[in-house]
Amino acid sequence: RHISLSNLSLTVGGILFSGFGGEVVMSGQGAPEKILLQNADGTLKLELQPAGGGYRIAASGSNWKSPFKPMLTFLALDAKGELRDTRLELSGIEGRAYEGLVGGKASLEWDGGAVLSGNLDLQHMNATKLLAVLGTDLSAEGELTARLRLDAKADSLVKLADALHTEATFEMKRGAVKGFDLGEAARRSGNAPTRGGETKFEQLTGSLQCDPKGCRLSGLRLGSGLFKASGNLTIAGNEKVSGGVEVELKSSAATLRMPLTISGSTKDPLLTPGRSR
Repeated sequence: RHISLSNLSLTVGGILFSGFGGEVVMSGQGAPEKILLQNADGTLKLELQPAGGGYRIAASGSNWKSPFKPMLTFLALDAKGELRDTRLELSGIEGRAYEGLVGGKASLEWDGGAVLSGNLDLQHMNATKLLAVLGTDLSAEGELTARLRLDAKADSLVKLADALHTEATFEMKRGAVKGFDLGEAARRSGNAPTRGGETKFEQLTGSLQCDPKGCRLSGLRLGSGLFKASGNLTIAGNEKVSGGVEVELKSSAATLRMPLTISGSTKDPLLTPGRSR
């Protein structure tokens, strides 16, 4: 026996999700055995099975766009977990997005407030496409791999994105940082700032900490052949940047080491040389 559902609206933590359709599969005893749902455009499908006062949940997405900031689009998404009155626990998340892979787990609570926690692994992502959807003016090319820890606590689900704290370690391969020409800035005589250009690399690694006030990239290490650089960068909420980096340029005759100060904005960063060593 099946019960059809259409134009169904779901309320989760005060947020309304509408336009769902599907069916309820009933057991021979007349109890719900399985609930099958999908959103209006068919990009997200849910299967819920009653289990111990809650539901086992399995979700699958195809070209599904997250309704929360940042609004990431998943080429494919599969998640499984458990849903209770005021808690969603996803024990397994696997997906494909921005030419790479996403995996991890997450939990969400909305009892008298909202709490999010999660761990995600990103592999082989297109950094250019990911940064563009995150809405920053910073731009980079390359293959991104990262491990993230996400935490947020707010009065309601809709405010979670603005309360998000992120910690991550990352590695990028075979790419370029746009807007920063470290080599040109290190070689330039005088103390006039350098703007624009790019810095190519074979590998870029570092750590990231973000909160509602801004982001800090620390322990940055960049290398390409005889060219190396290390430093840190802080991005304030108003997109102003500050920090420093030491560039090392080797040749057969000598090694140039030049400290550079970073200032300006994400749209127009400036590199000012210090005293070479």
